[in-house]
Amino acid sequence: MLSSFDIANFGCALALAAVLSYAIYTAFGIRHTFSVRLYRRQALGIGLIALVLLTNFVNNFVLSYFPPNHPTDIAVTNLGVLGLPTFILFFAVLFYWIDASVLVAIKSDPLQRDTLRWGGVRLVLRLLIYGSAVLVIGTFIFAAIFVAVPSSAGGGPPAFLAPSEFLLLLGVPIIGVVLLPISARRTKDPLLKKQLYWFGLFALFYILNSFITGSMSNPVQVLFSNYAFNVITAFCLYRSAKSLVPLYNFSEEKVSQ
Repeated sequence: MLSSFDIANFGCALALAAVLSYAIYTAFGIRHTFSVRLYRRQALGIGLIALVLLTNFVNNFVLSYFPPNHPTDIAVTNLGVLGLPTFILFFAVLFYWIDASVLVAIKSDPLQRDTLRWGGVRLVLRLLIYGSAVLVIGTFIFAAIFVAVPSSAGGGPPAFLAPSEFLLLLGVPIIGVVLLPISARRTKDPLLKKQLYWFGLFALFYILNSFITGSMSNPVQVLFSNYAFNVITAFCLYRSAKSLVPLYNFSEEKVSQ
């Protein structure tokens, strides 16, 4: 017999999964409507971000009901073998979307200004960031299979992974914070501006979630506050993807003409 807590937990989980799934469906569907590769990459990036978040959430939710875990653990920790890989993949696909967005902004800038020489720097950063993601995930999987205790469980990750994790966890957000406002100011593409606006709201609520829930002591309050913020961020991802499609309002008179 399910308790009232379990019913509420399952209901919130279904709502969050539904919004994230619809964001993925929208982004991937929009991707197939574009003929320009850069716009296809932008839509794909939003879809991948939502897909990684959904995978991480489902993994944590399912494993939170297996002892010794508790359902409230889902709000405060990554659980299981997929926890760390999906967390690292989030930053890798985030960089993928940032890269595509900056390139679109450069193309839509009337002066064709190369934002902070991104055209050349991006090649080096792609190698470093994607290589770091493969290194961290590969090391974790190797430890989980052959050592039986993942590197994140006993005394922290190996020291040689510190530069890679620093680049992913801090480097990628810093790149976005520096480049995206400049790109939004220079571009003349109203769809890109709108997409960056909604993605900025996604990032804002994502950060607020960590600060606000981190200050709470009641695990149940933390769990359901986390649900509320995650539903909002998922909706922002959906609107960010949908913003790539121009929506025109025609009057009946114009349609008849």
